[in-house]
Amino acid sequence: MTAHYRVLALDLDGTTLLPDGTLSSETKYWIDQASQAGVLVICATGRGRPNAEPIWAELCPNSPAVLANGADIWLNMQASLERHYMKADYVFRLYELAQKVGGFYWAYSANGMIHDGDDIFEHNPGEGWFKFGIHHPDPAVITYVWETAAAWEGITVTSSHPSNVEVSAQGVSKKSGVERICREFGFSLAEVMAIGDSHNDLELLKAAGLGVAMGNASDEVKAAADKLTKSNAQNGVAHAIQVYLL
Repeated sequence: MTAHYRVLALDLDGTTLLPDGTLSSETKYWIDQASQAGVLVICATGRGRPNAEPIWAELCPNSPAVLANGADIWLNMQASLERHYMKADYVFRLYELAQKVGGFYWAYSANGMIHDGDDIFEHNPGEGWFKFGIHHPDPAVITYVWETAAAWEGITVTSSHPSNVEVSAQGVSKKSGVERICREFGFSLAEVMAIGDSHNDLELLKAAGLGVAMGNASDEVKAAADKLTKSNAQNGVAHAIQVYLL
């Protein structure tokens, strides 16, 4: 079996995973088929390692992963490749912004994860912070948080859900993470088929040789993609692998 692309970059939530957060046997089967055809499979997710590791281990433990929206890049589950940290000042400002708007917050650091209720000033981030997220159910509040953070220099603002704002260091994205892994293996982004559903997938879908949007993707993502597949509830990744990759 000959694949049309050398690399398959997969978002997890809303894409590879079912709506309940699990991995279907059909999707797992077709990802295994891609690997057996010589395709390099990359998990490219907004999740940090604490939340991504169980799925990564089930999906492709010997393959690379782009975690925390590109801030934490791994060759496999044992070998770190590259890390990009935010300045602590931004993290504290985002924490204060979350407190101001009454938003739920979470953050990934080199030493793990903190979330709403944890005192960020007491957390030891180790080498530094990868990502800070704020969730609020009110779209007007999310717009305010986004516009406030986007006005600061030195950061990248994105989202994996309409009710989230996620902030990383400037220039960090799933695209930059996948591109770094491709360089390590001697591939180009033109040899990548990427599948995603949210704003944090946009740059990668536009830059990849083939960008595929899920059936449940936002209109913005669908408009930016080269192809569409079924929703995550309908095993859209498995469908895309069969139709566009193998």
